[in-house]
Amino acid sequence: VACGGQHSALITKDGELVTWGNSDRGQCGHDTFRSSQVPRLIRSLREHYVMQVACGESHTLILTSTSQVLSCGLAAYGALGHGDGEDCCTPRVIGALWSLPVVQIAAGENHSAAVVSTGEAHMWGLNKHGQLGLRAEGGRGEISMAEINQAMLSTLNVKLVACGGNHSVFLCSDLKVYSCGMGSKGQLGHGSRRDEHRPRRVERLEEQEISEVSCGYEHTLFRDSSGVLFVCGSNEYGQLFLGSDHQEALTPVEISA
Repeated sequence: VACGGQHSALITKDGELVTWGNSDRGQCGHDTFRSSQVPRLIRSLREHYVMQVACGESHTLILTSTSQVLSCGLAAYGALGHGDGEDCCTPRVIGALWSLPVVQIAAGENHSAAVVSTGEAHMWGLNKHGQLGLRAEGGRGEISMAEINQAMLSTLNVKLVACGGNHSVFLCSDLKVYSCGMGSKGQLGHGSRRDEHRPRRVERLEEQEISEVSCGYEHTLFRDSSGVLFVCGSNEYGQLFLGSDHQEALTPVEISA
């Protein structure tokens, strides 16, 4: 299952994709820009076996059993990866990823990520805060799929990517963690509120073997191989389980059971 800003997605046991909710940008993929208040099967995917789905604010990414990545929804910030700037209400294959062995996908508010089996992370979409791990040249706010080779983060040997609202976290094969993007609430875990335009190792977790990462809009959770949970970022609504005395955590804090 996956949740976007105002839409939801579910993969059935037969590998079919069901979506519902707001589809004013085509994010539900039903060949219409009308919303659906009930779950509906995406019929255009009947020839595909869906393995993963990821939802951004107003876009959807789909990974099939043949490693094809499709997308639909809002195109304004380049998050669809089609390079034409047109909203899409029917899932389309992302051509630049067609021949790559993609094993995982992730979606932020207006940016997207794909990890291939060789450990490379491909990032595209809005890059205003450095959430793509790239220092934008000339003040550009987005990176299109046409520049995907430039967006390759091959040196980290990435195992998994998690995307928050405007930040990204990379779990590498050595179980070390890197993060980049917006840091205003401490969601990057570096002990500051600075944005990071290149992936930076989260030093607080150096001694931990992190096995799982998940991002909210302005907070991040890490779980190590022994099941211990670490949290950082905004705690405005108690999302870090740190109590009302803590509005945020700038570095990962261990949560006691």
